[in-house]
Amino acid sequence: MYGERLNFRRAQGSVQGRPIGKPGDRKAPEGMPHSVPLHNWAPRQAVNPSVVSPQRQLADEVPTVKPRKWVFITRRILLGMMITLALVFAYLFLLLGEPETTAVEVSPILEEVIRVPMAAMETQGNVDLGALSASFGKPVLALYSELPLYKASLYDTAFQGEYARRATLTYAFADGQAVILDSIRPTAAVVLLESGRGATLMLDNRYAIAGLDATRMDTDKTICIFGRTEEAVYAITCPVNHAADLSVLIRQTTMLQ
Repeated sequence: MYGERLNFRRAQGSVQGRPIGKPGDRKAPEGMPHSVPLHNWAPRQAVNPSVVSPQRQLADEVPTVKPRKWVFITRRILLGMMITLALVFAYLFLLLGEPETTAVEVSPILEEVIRVPMAAMETQGNVDLGALSASFGKPVLALYSELPLYKASLYDTAFQGEYARRATLTYAFADGQAVILDSIRPTAAVVLLESGRGATLMLDNRYAIAGLDATRMDTDKTICIFGRTEEAVYAITCPVNHAADLSVLIRQTTMLQ
């Protein structure tokens, strides 16, 4: 039967005008490859999934390096310190933000206002200073020294629509010059001091009269040392030529209740 087919194809080729030769004498048409690759018809071997060949590491992969133990411990310590500092700052913030519960509100002390003047008093020689202090209403500045008390006076002066009360003790030096001790209330009436007019405030040294911190004012003729409490102003004034005696006189001042 194969022979019949071959004869038929040869006859068909001869009819079409193409000689039929052997299979090896055939030529491929133009554009077609002259040789066809042979396929490997050998059966593939089954791959055992349990046996896998080791994979080659890629060139661009970076091997993972485990951190050292001391690096891990250092990080833990730094983290603990940061948490501790945060807690400390939070505590301080809450502590400072709390209202002050122990503070006591202190209201300013209002000085007694003198609306009605009293009758003026003036005495020379021996004076009952206790009675003078009682009439003044507050302690009175005085001297306990060998200087004689020449005059004592107590009077009210118009001041800012009301009155200021003033007690003045005058002591005499041996040459007849006077040293004057003033007690004035309220404290704003310190401007009534004659020695304060045109005076220069001296802050070089600190002074104290009868236990009070005091300041010095100088004029051409007088030296005044004055201090104050919450209720009254006290001053001692002496002539410039008795400046050497002033330090002794200051130590001899006292408050008469």
